[in-house]
Amino acid sequence: MKKFEWNHWLMIVLGGWIVLSPWMLGFYELNLAVWNALLVGCVIILATLWDAFSRE
Repeated sequence: MKKFEWNHWLMIVLGGWIVLSPWMLGFYELNLAVWNALLVGCVIILATLWDAFSRE
């Protein structure tokens, strides 16, 4: 398994924050904003994992 750099960990934490932000900040009743936060957070996490595992 490859070693993550500090910026990979930072991006995963920030992506997780974006995913959880509707419930932590209280806008979970706004459906479009919740879906936007979920999709953007997941894209950030997946792109970071792809970058981390594609490096040689």
